[in-house]
Amino acid sequence: MKKLMDNKTYPANVLMAVFGDKTEETTCYFDEAELNGTIDRIVCLLTDDARSVFYALYREHLSESDIAKRMSYTTQKVHNIHSLVLRELRRPKNSMLLKKYTGLFRVVPIDGKALGQLTDGTPIILTAQGEARAVVMSMNLYDRLISKTSV
Repeated sequence: MKKLMDNKTYPANVLMAVFGDKTEETTCYFDEAELNGTIDRIVCLLTDDARSVFYALYREHLSESDIAKRMSYTTQKVHNIHSLVLRELRRPKNSMLLKKYTGLFRVVPIDGKALGQLTDGTPIILTAQGEARAVVMSMNLYDRLISKTSV
């Protein structure tokens, strides 16, 4: 089931590390189990150390220095392992698998004020009570949706 996730939550934080600016505030909309499976298929090819560093950084949100203490490594070694992991995730074959999850959307409540949000061409997700109700890709689709739905 697809759900909304911010870019600081695993697995959305992996997508931001691979494709985007980590300081950017965005919301991702995807099937979490499907993305987890895709990431796991890529990460299972890494060494045990690289896999441990990856999961500690992205699932547990530990810093490189905390991981270094836990694994009895230097911070520099953990940093180098992290760089290798990102390089592996960014390889063309692997990044193609992850790319389909990177559609960025603007999230707005269903209240009739979303029309102005479509002017820059960014698709929007209409939400009600925190749940995604519709994904709207253009002004025409928005107009048709609003005319069929009471807001």
